[in-house]
Amino acid sequence: MTENTSLFDLILAACRGIKNGCLALWHFCGKCVRLSLRKWYITVPMVIAGIALGVWASNMENRFWRVEATAILNGSTPELVSNRYNNLNKLFPTAILPAQGKPEALEWEGDPSECYDFMKFEAFPVIDCLRDSVADYVDMKSSFDPTDTLSMIMQNRLFLRFVTRDIQNIAKAEEAILNYLNSDPQLIAAFEAHKANLEWEATFCDRQVNLLDSFTTQFYFFQGAEAHIRPERFQVFVGDRDITLLHPEILELVEHKKLVDRELALCTAPVVLESGFMVSPRAINRRSNSIAIGFAVFYLLSLLVSVLVEQRENIRAWMKK
Repeated sequence: MTENTSLFDLILAACRGIKNGCLALWHFCGKCVRLSLRKWYITVPMVIAGIALGVWASNMENRFWRVEATAILNGSTPELVSNRYNNLNKLFPTAILPAQGKPEALEWEGDPSECYDFMKFEAFPVIDCLRDSVADYVDMKSSFDPTDTLSMIMQNRLFLRFVTRDIQNIAKAEEAILNYLNSDPQLIAAFEAHKANLEWEATFCDRQVNLLDSFTTQFYFFQGAEAHIRPERFQVFVGDRDITLLHPEILELVEHKKLVDRELALCTAPVVLESGFMVSPRAINRRSNSIAIGFAVFYLLSLLVSVLVEQRENIRAWMKK
């Protein structure tokens, strides 16, 4: 690049590079098509096998489903619950390591082989964009910017997900997972401390509201500067009767009491679910995806086999050197 190169020259060079790249891709695709036509007896059977495998993999009994739920954390941090939940991916079959077997950890009732259909356990943070204690979205791609001063990661919410092909035992898996999480000593200790604080706060709010309710009538009645009472037939108050509220934020206190009562009603275990685990309506290996993947993979494999067949003489000569 010289000193006289202008922006227009750079744009032309970039356009030429894009053009050359598109032409190279076009020629490569043409070679692949010609190769597959020359070796059709290799390409056609392998492509048919790929499509058939995709159809088989997308049958209802072979489909994998995502199962998701939003968890409410009572006292525990999202990091602590995430570590506990993700440890389910590290459980071994009982025959390999009985002390760290999945049926034992989940206390699975019934056939132990059923719990091996539940896999790929993941936990994602829940983002509150307005700091109003309302969940706005789930950060599944780890794209949350920690320098964002408005949005925040909710400390009492966590999005849980796992993959299964046994959708008949979702309720059973939900119960086993919750028992597994709620049996952790650290989560139990955090839960008990959190519940004790909520109970104290709820009692404090009740006491303050009752005190205000019983005390404000007399306080407001006798409050006033230089009030004079004239003993006539009708008593008349003369003077400044501006009333200063005893508790300017009394309505905020009542709303805060409602929030505490709601949290206390949900504080029944270290981890509870908002609405239970729900199955995503679209399977991971649905029919269209499975057929497309099977076609693409086996077509590329057929091209590789075709190249090896065409170049077998050169490959044999190279191996003899």
